[in-house]
Amino acid sequence: MSIKRIIVPVETADAGAAALKAAIAIAGEFGAQVEALHIRERPQIPPSEYYPLGAVVSEDYLNSLEQAVTERAARLKKMFEDTARAFPAARWVERAGATPFDLGAAARVADLVVFSKTEEAAKFRETANLEEVIFQAGRPVMIAPPAAAPAFPRRILYAWNGSREAARAMAAGTPFFTRAEQVAVVSFGKLGTGVASADDVAATLRLHGAKTEVIEREKEERDADSFLELAREWRADLCVMGAYSHARWRQVILGGFTRGMLAQSELPVLLAH
Repeated sequence: MSIKRIIVPVETADAGAAALKAAIAIAGEFGAQVEALHIRERPQIPPSEYYPLGAVVSEDYLNSLEQAVTERAARLKKMFEDTARAFPAARWVERAGATPFDLGAAARVADLVVFSKTEEAAKFRETANLEEVIFQAGRPVMIAPPAAAPAFPRRILYAWNGSREAARAMAAGTPFFTRAEQVAVVSFGKLGTGVASADDVAATLRLHGAKTEVIEREKEERDADSFLELAREWRADLCVMGAYSHARWRQVILGGFTRGMLAQSELPVLLAH
């Protein structure tokens, strides 16, 4: 198993640069191609109050919207050229469309999609794009820390709860597991009747050549904070997990493991839904 096509959505300069650096580190290990994808938003005419003869929007106004879109794309392309200058297997891809919807569709042909995050200014938009890709692309998604020095992960912590999403994360993570120095399969509390154990998962990964151990924690520790604390103790440089095993509305309202992991910016996370 390998990774040959990595797509990096580029919507802001800071997050785009961090994601590109992480993607290039991964691509170098697999001999993969990196595509920096920017969706040029079609200018949207703002709604206006009711007027019997209709609203009038000047041509100058529409031109100014288009110019802003063009200038933004040019700035992001310049960032890409500066960041990926030393990596010839990277290319810039620009399409007209609407994010996050066209982003999710474009990502379906990727072996891996890499995001990063910035601070408050674009958090809502970036989270919307990220979640759209997680739910609509059907492809694994990696979230890279915004400031960490990119390197291929060698110690990987994998969360197993027996869910379909966790099983997909195992498949998505296998190319990384087989190249890692050590993989820890983590389970929390007693799993359901008939559910494969963490030992079963570790046995499968060993058949692929992964150096694997099992860590069992109490059910009460099944939250993002406890998982991240374990990752620090174990010196993990990548966390792998299924995303949104519970409904997204429940996670939004009540909080949850996935939401907690998305909020942190300390470790890279590989997600599959």
